[in-house]
Amino acid sequence: LKSMDNDFYRTWCDGTVAPVKRFIEIAAESAHVEVTNLLVTGLNDADEQIEALAAWVAGVGRDIPVHFSRFFPVYRMTDRPPTPPERLEAAYGIAKRHLDHVYVGNIFIEKTGNTYCPFCGLLLVERNGYRTGNVPPNGICPSCGKKIRGVWHT
Repeated sequence: LKSMDNDFYRTWCDGTVAPVKRFIEIAAESAHVEVTNLLVTGLNDADEQIEALAAWVAGVGRDIPVHFSRFFPVYRMTDRPPTPPERLEAAYGIAKRHLDHVYVGNIFIEKTGNTYCPFCGLLLVERNGYRTGNVPPNGICPSCGKKIRGVWHT
């Protein structure tokens, strides 16, 4: 998993991946955790890398939300193109096979910002930019009655 291996972390994040993974495991035992992965073309956006990331997170908890963010060329990485929308859509589709809550950010791609009930598929939280609608009270799906972790009415 290139996006979660030590070479990638040493080169681009100036660290190692083990503490990141361990923190996610520990935090998920007692807190709401979300994972964000910046997809950079040619570095960590291959289908196999996304599949491995999603499978690993699902092993910790399939209800942990994962966000795939669009990369834009800035600072030390001005030679790389922005992440194509098609790669973000592909990442979304791959990760949804493993995870209940997958989102795409830094770009609008229809339906990839919404939250759906993992049990019955009902649209629970509709997002359009920073606006939300349809948030179910107490995080209970109004269709199937299941409690959805991380979804609550504010």
